[in-house]
Amino acid sequence: MAETTRRLPPDRSQRLVDFARACRGAVRAVSLYPPGHRAVDDGIARVLDAGRRATAKHSLRIEVMPNELRIGGLGPDRVDPAVRELASMLHAQQIGGLTLHGTADGSSWETLLGLMSRSAEENRRDGGLASLWATAGGRSIELHAIDYAALLREGHGGSLASLLKAAEGALAGVSLKDLESIITAVEERQSEQSGIDPEEASRAIARLATLVLERGKEDPARVEAALRRLAQLTSGLTAAGMCGLLAARAGHAGGEGTQAEAPGAGAVIDRMDVRAKARFTATALTTEGSATEPLREAFEALVPADERRPVGALADEMLTASAAPPDEVLDLRQELARLVASDGSGSPASSELLEIASAAGRAEDLETAKPDPAERMAQWTSTVTDTALRALDLQVLVDLLAIDQETTQFAAIAEQAAARIEGLLRVGFIDPALALEGALVAARERGGPCGEAAEAALATLRTGAVVREVLAVVRRTPEETDRMRALIARLGPAMAPPLATSLAHESDPGPREWLRSVLAGFGNAGEQAIRALLSSERPEIRRKAALLLRDFGGAASVDVLETLLGDSDPRVRREALRALATVEDPEAHERILRAIESLAANAQRALLDELGLVRDVRVSPLLASLAMRWRERRLSDAAFRAIGLLGGLGPAVNPESVEALAKLLDVTRWWSPRRARAVRTQAADALAAIGTPEARAALEAAVARRGKGAGVARLALARRQT
Repeated sequence: MAETTRRLPPDRSQRLVDFARACRGAVRAVSLYPPGHRAVDDGIARVLDAGRRATAKHSLRIEVMPNELRIGGLGPDRVDPAVRELASMLHAQQIGGLTLHGTADGSSWETLLGLMSRSAEENRRDGGLASLWATAGGRSIELHAIDYAALLREGHGGSLASLLKAAEGALAGVSLKDLESIITAVEERQSEQSGIDPEEASRAIARLATLVLERGKEDPARVEAALRRLAQLTSGLTAAGMCGLLAARAGHAGGEGTQAEAPGAGAVIDRMDVRAKARFTATALTTEGSATEPLREAFEALVPADERRPVGALADEMLTASAAPPDEVLDLRQELARLVASDGSGSPASSELLEIASAAGRAEDLETAKPDPAERMAQWTSTVTDTALRALDLQVLVDLLAIDQETTQFAAIAEQAAARIEGLLRVGFIDPALALEGALVAARERGGPCGEAAEAALATLRTGAVVREVLAVVRRTPEETDRMRALIARLGPAMAPPLATSLAHESDPGPREWLRSVLAGFGNAGEQAIRALLSSERPEIRRKAALLLRDFGGAASVDVLETLLGDSDPRVRREALRALATVEDPEAHERILRAIESLAANAQRALLDELGLVRDVRVSPLLASLAMRWRERRLSDAAFRAIGLLGGLGPAVNPESVEALAKLLDVTRWWSPRRARAVRTQAADALAAIGTPEARAALEAAVARRGKGAGVARLALARRQT
C-alpha cells in the first residue's frame, strides 16, 4: 500500500512513459539522420503528440532524477528503460527538471532535440543545455538547470571535485558571492575530504580558482582575497595532489579540462606564502611518513632554493608542535632536513516581449468565453510560437540598432546584440546571427556616438570568443564555410591572433585548412599572428608555428625561422629546417649551410635525413648549393648526401639543380682522387634518376667530352636504358 502512494496513477504514469519513449526515439533519429529525413519528421511528430497528451490543457512540470523522471515527487508505476534512459540523458546535460506547455510546436522540438543529441561535454563547454535553449528556444518548453552552486555550498551530491566536474559549464554564470560561499563551505568541510583522490582534490582547487579569476573585473580586491583563501587550502593536499596542481599549472596533467585549469592552478600556487608551503610540507610529511618521491618532486617544484631554509624552519616548528609521538617527530624532522638540503633538479527588447509570450495563456480564457473558429485560432497561435517570438525578438533588436538614440542606451543594445551573435552561432542559427552583425556594421557606418558604440560592440567579437563558435559551424555545416569566411573578413585583421591560436590547437584537417586560408587572406597581419606563436612556452605550438610560416613562405620569415634552429626542442628545430629549406631565398639557404657546417657529423646526418623527408621541389636549390660545397672539409659528407637527395626528387628538380649536377661530372681532386670519383658517380646516378631530357643531355655531353666523368656517365646511361 505504501508503494502505491509513492507512484503516479496509471493514466498519468502511462502518459509520462509514452513521452519518455517518444523523446528518446526522437533524439536518436535527430542524431542519426539529417534534417528533413522521414525518420526525423516522424520522431518529432510523435514527441509533439506525446507532449500535448501529457500536458492536456495544463502545463506539466517533470522532475529529473539521475535514473528516474517524477511528477510532483511521484515516479511511474513501473520501471521502464525509456524513462531511465531519458532521465540519465537529461541529468548528464545538467538538467534538473523541465516544464512542458501546450504551445510547443514542431520547430521548437526539432531545435531542442538537436541540442540534446549533442554530447554532454560539448554542451557543457558552451554553457550547458539550459543556457543554449535559452538562446535557441522559447517559453513553450522550460529547462531548469541543476543548481550546482547550492549543492556545492550545502555539500550535497558527493565530493567537491566530483561536483565541480559535473557542473562544468553550468557554473559560468555563478556570482563571485556564490563562489565565496562555496570556498567557505570547503574550508568548513576540509577535514571531511580525506578520502578524495589526490588528483581530484587538486583539480577541484584549480577549477574553483579559474572560476574566481573569470570574475576579476567585478571586484579585484575580493577576487584576490578568494584566491588567497584557496591557496591556504593547499595545505591539506597530499604530495600526489600537489604534484597534480603543479602539473595542471604547466598544462601537463593530461585528461579533459587541463588547459582550462592551468590559470587557476597558477594563481593558487603564486599566492602560496612561506607559511602555506611550510604547512603543506609538514602535513604531507606526517601523512606520508617520510620524504617520498612525490613529496620530493612537489617540494622542489614548489619551493625555490632561496625559500627552502625559511620553509624548512617553519615546517620543523609545526612538526615539533604536532601531537605525534616524539620518536615519530624526530624521524620526520630528519626527513625534513634531508628534503631541505637536497639540491633538486629537476536584453531591453526581450523584456517587453515576455508579456507577448504570455498571451497564449490568456487565449484560453478568451476561447472559453467565446469560441472562435479553428482556422482563426490556428492563425493566431502561429504568431506566438517559439519560432515567431524568436524572429520578433531578433527583428526588434535589428530595428533598435537602426535608430539613433541616447548613447548609453544604444551601447547597451549593441553590446547585447554582440553577445546574441555568439549565442546564435553556438546553436547553429546562422541567418539571425548574420542579420544582427549586418545591423551592427550598418550602425557603425552611420558614424557619430552610436557608430562608436556599434564599433565597440564589434570589437568584443574580435577578442576571439567568436572564433570557437565559427569553427563549430564550419565543422557541423561545411556548406557555410564561405559565409563564415566573409564574417571573419568583415571583422578585420584584428581576428588574426585568435585565428592563429585556434589553428595551432586544431587537429581536424578540414577546419585547419579553412583557418589557414582565412589567415592567408589577412596577408601580413596573418603572418605576424603566426610569428607571435613562436614565443609560446609549449614546443608543440612553436613547431606548428614554424610549419605555418613555411606555408606562408617569403624571405621575411627567414630571421624568425633561423632563431628556431637553436630551439631546445628537436622537433621545433626540425620544422624550422624544413621551413627554411623551402624558402626561395639564397640568404636562407646560406644560413642553413652555416648551421649545418657548425654541427658534428652525426647531427649533420640527422638534418640531411630530415631534408630527405621534405618531398618539395622548392628544396632542390638548397640541395644543389650544398652539393657544390663538396670540397669543404666540414661539409664534404653532407654534400655527398645532398647529391643523392637531388636524384630522389626525380623529374621535379629545377633546371638549375640539373646544371649543378652536370658540373660535378667533371670534378677532380688530385690529393683525393677516390673522393672525386665518388662525387662524379653519385652525380651521374642522380642525373639518371632525374631522367628529364636536360639530365640525359648532360650525361651524353659528359660522354662526348671524354673527360673524367665520361665513364660514370656512360654506365649511368646504360643502367637507365635497362
